[in-house]
Amino acid sequence: MFTKALFGLAGQRFLSLHRETDMSRFKDKVVVITGAGSGIGAATAKRLATEGANVVLVGRRQDKLEALAIGSRIRAAHRRRRW
Repeated sequence: MFTKALFGLAGQRFLSLHRETDMSRFKDKVVVITGAGSGIGAATAKRLATEGANVVLVGRRQDKLEALAIGSRIRAAHRRRRW
């Protein structure tokens, strides 16, 4: 009802079509998220993973990245380097 008042019938139709295809637009795409350990990066990684993207997490804290990968069902692989 709110969308109808705000956007009219054409806008409401557009929004309903967008919602229907929204979950598959990143299917089988590879997305690299920097700063994925927390905040906007973590939220973006979770959302894109639910949309079918293959998400690559990049961040400073390996423990946070691993926790995010486990919680979001993102496949994780890492190689620890010593500088």
